[in-house]
Amino acid sequence: MIFLSESPDLPWHKNFDTKVRSGPLPIINPSEPAVFFLNFLFNSNSDLNHKGNQIVASQCRFLHVGIKDGSNSIFFSKSGFGSLTAIDSMEKFHLDLELYGISVFCTSPFEYWPFDDCAFDVVFDENSFQLSVEPKIRHLYLDQLTRTLMPGGIFAIVSDIEEKNVLSEVKGFRLLLKKTFDSQCLFIFSYS
Repeated sequence: MIFLSESPDLPWHKNFDTKVRSGPLPIINPSEPAVFFLNFLFNSNSDLNHKGNQIVASQCRFLHVGIKDGSNSIFFSKSGFGSLTAIDSMEKFHLDLELYGISVFCTSPFEYWPFDDCAFDVVFDENSFQLSVEPKIRHLYLDQLTRTLMPGGIFAIVSDIEEKNVLSEVKGFRLLLKKTFDSQCLFIFSYS
């Protein structure tokens, strides 16, 4: 685990032994958008590491932005992705997620992402993009997304931002699908 915001006042290792000994997080049901997105990935005709119509999850490099309670990260991890990485500015569940083989980075999605260019095939974001009300700040997020997502990769965003605003800000992507869940929309894009 890498904490980019670690300080002498909050060293992560103080609670490491306690967290590891307490065992992994209980499995919480994933969100509806996460389940729908996974079904989309496995059943789509995307050219993303697939054989026939099946994505080869073990070959996909998956980034989960904004882990919230960790349930979606665990759900994606148990779905067989070969490489699952998560970023979030909150460190509450990070040590527990590593017990599931998830590499966790404590950083804001609106800052530099510590990954190589074209490091990911799939990026899933549930409500992180909308945390900034300023489109100028969200542009920083999109800069990091386009740098780290490989061409042809899939980007999914769950947001309650108006559709026209999402579509006007997410440039260089092709909208594949939009699905509404309660008051939020799931947008699935392909990166050109």
